Amino acid sequence: MSWPIVPGLFTTGAARNDVPTWRTIIFSSHLPQQCRLKYMTYCKCHNGKQHEFLLLEFCHWNASQTATTILVVDRTVSNPDPENNSNGSSSRTSGIISPSASPTPAAVDNVFTTPNMNSAIKTHLAKTFGSYTRLCTLDLSTLGVEGPSATQIAVLLSVVSQNAHQYHLYKNQCYWFAETVWEAVKHLFSGGVEGPWVSGRSCYLGVKIEKLNSVEVVCREFNSEWARIEIEAEHKRQEEEARTQQLRNEYQVEIDRLLAKIAELEGRS
Repeated sequence: MSWPIVPGLFTTGAARNDVPTWRTIIFSSHLPQQCRLKYMTYCKCHNGKQHEFLLLEFCHWNASQTATTILVVDRTVSNPDPENNSNGSSSRTSGIISPSASPTPAAVDNVFTTPNMNSAIKTHLAKTFGSYTRLCTLDLSTLGVEGPSATQIAVLLSVVSQNAHQYHLYKNQCYWFAETVWEAVKHLFSGGVEGPWVSGRSCYLGVKIEKLNSVEVVCREFNSEWARIEIEAEHKRQEEEARTQQLRNEYQVEIDRLLAKIAELEGRS
């Protein structure tokens, strides 16, 4: 591994975190703020409940590093029936559940990271989702430093997740989560190039699934939250500058005192 580790992005091992935990990890370092989102890909599973998820590809903060990392982002729900789990896991199930299940269980919004080596991401995708189609790719690489940072994406995912804590089959399922994140990124960071779409988004067996349109409110809440974060960061910067200046002043006072003492001693000799 030739690239420096960045918490929550460039790691040595695989990890799945819910969105709040991933945001905490991202905010534990200043480096994710310099890692930009290059590509976002909208994916749809072929089998089972035709789950939809996003792939987010970030570049490394160090321009001399060519490494990129791919994160998997999706909405799931704790499996109410371990015997009816298309993914083969008793703790995680698709973002589409049976109408006979509880209509509003708690949603689980995930961010999965893999080490950027060999075929780790391909192995994870095949094991977790089986066969799937890449419906569309949004190219944000041309935006450069104007593109979304990993820190901004962490905030956006938090806002989307908080906008609908509960999973609802006809309002806030995996289709809603993937589409809301996708469209919000397009609105908030305009200028990216959206590729042609393969048909099938937000459809189950060819039938369009109902969901809420939350993009406008999510964008508004993101802007408010990001402004708050920037104000808080500026206040912290000013406090640190004031503390540094105070230490410099105290240091200079001590130097002046010592110089005066030296001059006094020399005058006596």
